[in-house]
Amino acid sequence: MKKALLSIIILLIVPVITLLVIESIIEYKFNAQLREGFIKQSEQQLTKEQLNKINIVSLCSNPEIAQQLGTQITNTVENLLIMKKTAVILIIASFLLIIGIVSAGYISKLNRVILLLIFTPGLYFTMFCVIIFTISNAALLMFAIYYGESIWTGRLHTGIILLLGIGAAIGILNIIKSVFMMAKKARTFAIGKAFAKNEQPQLWQFVNDISTKLGTLPPKNLVLGLDPNFYVTQADVVCLNNKLSGITVYLSLPLCRILSKNELGSILGHELGHFRGNDTKYSLKFYPIYRGLSDSLLNIGNDSQKEGAFAIAMLPAMILLGLFLDAFSTAESKISRERELIADKCGEEAFDKKTMATALIKVHAFSSYWDSIIAHSRELIANENKILKNMSNIFSTFINENKSEKDLTELDKFNWTHPTDSHPSLQSRLEGLDIKTADVIDTALDTVSDPAIELISDYENVEEELSEAQQAIIAKQSK
Repeated sequence: MKKALLSIIILLIVPVITLLVIESIIEYKFNAQLREGFIKQSEQQLTKEQLNKINIVSLCSNPEIAQQLGTQITNTVENLLIMKKTAVILIIASFLLIIGIVSAGYISKLNRVILLLIFTPGLYFTMFCVIIFTISNAALLMFAIYYGESIWTGRLHTGIILLLGIGAAIGILNIIKSVFMMAKKARTFAIGKAFAKNEQPQLWQFVNDISTKLGTLPPKNLVLGLDPNFYVTQADVVCLNNKLSGITVYLSLPLCRILSKNELGSILGHELGHFRGNDTKYSLKFYPIYRGLSDSLLNIGNDSQKEGAFAIAMLPAMILLGLFLDAFSTAESKISRERELIADKCGEEAFDKKTMATALIKVHAFSSYWDSIIAHSRELIANENKILKNMSNIFSTFINENKSEKDLTELDKFNWTHPTDSHPSLQSRLEGLDIKTADVIDTALDTVSDPAIELISDYENVEEELSEAQQAIIAKQSK
């Protein structure tokens, strides 16, 4: 509610300032000049009440008097009335739109079907309003400065008006571009390589068998990388050797070294579970646009750091889109948690709940070790200009030599990293599987049996190639 009230206040700044300029400066000046003229020409003393009735707007509404005042004054008054009406409409529209956004966000909490029905149409309508508000605010501000300065002071700094107009126009074009970019599919960047079915037949068969068993949409692409993460996404994925569209599976080579084949299958079951049944529409239709809105808002935010007309022009976009995202974020978080727990059941269905639980614990317990490998590589590049030959192998060796039960404590504090949504805590997920860490602690500490990495053909060469690419990026970032 506080954010909604703040949004209304900020959106009202330009139209309210415009009304104040018109009422307190422009019309006041016109009326003062008119009343002074009437006092000089009148043969009798005019009362205060009679003088107050003399105003430029009412006089211009009389055709005979308007003709006497001249075209320039009547045209100016007509423009001022248009400005006032526009400002009032913007004020009313701001209230109605913000009430609508907040109400839509509240209603969408009920269930994901309502969220899917409301979110996209509401977003496009808000996008349209953003453009209208941006153009209207820029025009009002320019007219307010133009008429306010010229009528009150008798001077006009045309350079300021011109710069404001140019800056606002460029700002508006940037907003329109950024706003319509959100309609595009989300894009994820992966430091990894895509492999066709003939390049990794055993791994592809394993993935497709899981998909067939669960009855999910089959993936179109498979990417192997070094980041300690697994995900399946509908977003476009840009990797080292290709730009991919459709459903893409991303597998972490380092984690495949410490997970068993069945554990990897459970992780895949979880991720592919998002493309089964009712969750498919959510994964295909909601999250790509939700992610696009977040990216677009970030772009607009970066543009708004510019000074002057850019910042002013982008203010309505920042306010309205930020409020829209915030209004739906609560519903998204609630539904996201529910769907992740349901997806864990798909991982359980792929093998069993203990295998799913063990896979989750391993990923949460050992993924942070990757940060030490990255730090060591960065130090080696900086100090000795050398690189690690196989970062994935070093990762698994380090874990096998240093793992302990301490790694499995307080794991509920960590969240899974995913390119398009957040996951519940490990504790919540284990509770959903009706498993405690103590039930699978011995299996979770086993990081060498039946390793999933054996599903990948020529995996060491793949790891070494990706290690070189990863460290080239590290070296570039360190410069």
